[in-house]
Amino acid sequence: MAKVLIIDDDPLVRDSLARVIKKMGHGPVEAGFLASARDKLRGEDLDLVFCDVKMPNGYGLEILTEIRESAA
Repeated sequence: MAKVLIIDDDPLVRDSLARVIKKMGHGPVEAGFLASARDKLRGEDLDLVFCDVKMPNGYGLEILTEIRESAA
């Protein structure tokens, strides 16, 4: 079972993706803000990230860059 982080400020989008991920037999982890996403990235062993690009508190591409840099 994979753990999938869903980062989106829209709760309907997060809920929809979480339901699909659960149906596929995986474990969704949700974050509505980039700060909470960073906390979850530090505290969880995650396999995949779905990320909204434009969020009210920043750009999702920032966190994807952080993930890539921490993996290097």
